[in-house]
Amino acid sequence: MEELKQRIEKLENLVEDLILMLGRANQRVFNLTIQTTHLENQLLKNHRNDHTLSTKHVS
Repeated sequence: MEELKQRIEKLENLVEDLILMLGRANQRVFNLTIQTTHLENQLLKNHRNDHTLSTKHVS
């Protein structure tokens, strides 16, 4: 019976560790999503500016 309790406790600790790891991974995904969105917006802004400049240059 004691061995079973120890195994259950180890599993509970493992589950807690996995939850913490998932939380950290989720935070990294969230941060990377924000960074990616920011970079995409910069890229679109630069593309629009380049297009505007090339259109003005051609005219």
